[in-house]
Amino acid sequence: MTEKLVKTLIIIALIAILFSGCEKNDGTEPDEVTNQQALEELVTNDDVLKSYDVNFNEETAMNFAKTETAIYPIRVGRRVTLVSRNLNITFSGDSASGLLTSVYDGILYIAASYNSAAPGDTSEIDTIIQKPFTTTVTRNLKFKKIANTSNPKLNWRLTEVSLPEGQTATTPINITKLVVGLSGGDSLVVTNPNTYYFKRDTSLAHTIPIFGVNQNVKVKIELTSTRSDTDFVTLTWGASYGYTMHRAKKRFVLKSSTLSGGLYYKVYEQTYTTNYRKGFKHAIFDAVQRPVILDDAVSVQHNAWGIPYVVK
Repeated sequence: MTEKLVKTLIIIALIAILFSGCEKNDGTEPDEVTNQQALEELVTNDDVLKSYDVNFNEETAMNFAKTETAIYPIRVGRRVTLVSRNLNITFSGDSASGLLTSVYDGILYIAASYNSAAPGDTSEIDTIIQKPFTTTVTRNLKFKKIANTSNPKLNWRLTEVSLPEGQTATTPINITKLVVGLSGGDSLVVTNPNTYYFKRDTSLAHTIPIFGVNQNVKVKIELTSTRSDTDFVTLTWGASYGYTMHRAKKRFVLKSSTLSGGLYYKVYEQTYTTNYRKGFKHAIFDAVQRPVILDDAVSVQHNAWGIPYVVK
């Protein structure tokens, strides 16, 4: 090979390298995505997780039963705003676990009358009480690595989600057990939401409860309370992501109460009916003591559990 040919080949190689460098730095390459960002995107886009907020956030006061007291709550509901959401992930080989912590600032709206009022009679509303509160909701997640491409978004799948639990910084009332009747006579029994997992996949063939359209579902809640009188234990359900108009609210009925060690151990029951709209939903079970609703000076202290379900 002649010296002239060698020089020509070197020049060609340098030009190729120069143009290659320009292509890599022309600003058209996508930003690098980390594993953390990929898992956060999975969480943000998951239908089950998205369905929680639209039921936890009731947006306004909702129909509620009257009680025999000097103040007559006619409608009660909460409006919440997500303040922060943090996903703390621990990677272990081809798997990962995450703790999802969401902090909400909310206002409990109580549309009430200081005079006797029939249930749902909005013409008797003469006061709107607003009570601010902050709730922290926790949920555990499990991920599995399914590929080893250069794009982390294609490498991971959300495989399991725990049930959510939310509460204010302090609360004198705590849900201890939740029993949900399933199709076929079986029951779903939960005593710790953050350690009770549902499997996730891309179809409806998973362990998340599946109910039919307009199906009756019986629910039993056990809790402890520092007060002997009947608590306000409610269920909000029916909304799905993008369709909040089907949200409904219902109060549980006290079935028994037993005093032990300074706490009242109570059992509440209720039956709710799924609506006609199919898809992923969340049932939110919320417990507050009686004065929160009936006394305009008592702050909001509550405990709330949630269960995802599918209407198919």
